[in-house]
Amino acid sequence: MTGNGSNGNGHHLSGPQEPQLIHWRTLWILARRNWWLVTVLPVVTVALTAAWLAIAPRNYRATAVLRLADARRSLTRNVEQTSLEPERTTEQLLSQIQMMRSRSMAEAVVDSTGLRLLATTRKFAPSLLRDVRIDPRASADTLELSFGAERYSVRNRSDSVTVAYGVAAHVGGATFTVVSKPAATKARWFVLANEQAIDRFTERLHTYRRPSTDIVDVSFIDRQPVVAQRVVNTLTAVYQSLEAQNAQNQSKRRRIFLDEQLHRTDSLLTEA
Repeated sequence: MTGNGSNGNGHHLSGPQEPQLIHWRTLWILARRNWWLVTVLPVVTVALTAAWLAIAPRNYRATAVLRLADARRSLTRNVEQTSLEPERTTEQLLSQIQMMRSRSMAEAVVDSTGLRLLATTRKFAPSLLRDVRIDPRASADTLELSFGAERYSVRNRSDSVTVAYGVAAHVGGATFTVVSKPAATKARWFVLANEQAIDRFTERLHTYRRPSTDIVDVSFIDRQPVVAQRVVNTLTAVYQSLEAQNAQNQSKRRRIFLDEQLHRTDSLLTEA
């Protein structure tokens, strides 16, 4: 005997019900009734997105391509004659990349490029600012600038100076040159603490090793394209200089060791 199940209280239990599908006509009716919402919402979203893109500061990326060659091997190529050159391991390449991102490298680049001076001002072209130097012993500071017809003034909490365009201004531990009159009449610049500038540099520095190669893409992001390019060029120059110096020191130590071994051998032969 078959029939619908019962739970003992006289109520019949039915099987699972299939979900009801909404017909497209129902959606069309709802859209017609709320036409203003369907029309206005996409327009407002597009307008807000366009406004954000127009207001948000742009970031520029400068990239340099480096081949992590063994500088020591190139300097001692005529000294160390081997039939096969050993392949460089992944650990050696990663060590060089980490050295490129090291604290000492970051400090050298920050000092050379003047990244401690945060000079972001509207109507001031970055190309007008040159020869930025910040004393490593200088603390964080705020600089107030006024641009006249032929001269510009710089003032901080304890000192002020007025010089002609093209002449370096020295205020506190900051030294820089404004080469000509900008469109802006006033500006407020900030001298970052040394550790803060290094952290900021490290965050904006990116390295990417191309798979199965010893080629690394080094890029730096900044709001000013001139600064991004200058930082990347300085970083590659400092890195290559340190690599060459390390290779020369290692080659010098090797020559000293060989000379000592030859001198000891000559002494043993003379005694014999």
